[in-house]
Amino acid sequence: MKTARKHRFGAGCNGQSAVEYLVVVGLLSMALTIGPNSPLEQLFRAFAERYQSFTYSMSRP
Repeated sequence: MKTARKHRFGAGCNGQSAVEYLVVVGLLSMALTIGPNSPLEQLFRAFAERYQSFTYSMSRP
């Protein structure tokens, strides 16, 4: 008796998608943090300015 073989597509590629996601996330994080006026630095600066304005207005009588 012959047994039917099941075809497993992508059986040897189990970790490839994880590596691809890791590369994409790494490149994206580098793009957000590199440079003297990076987007991430601009975001943190905007939060700091808004928080400073908020605390000033809350301290007023």
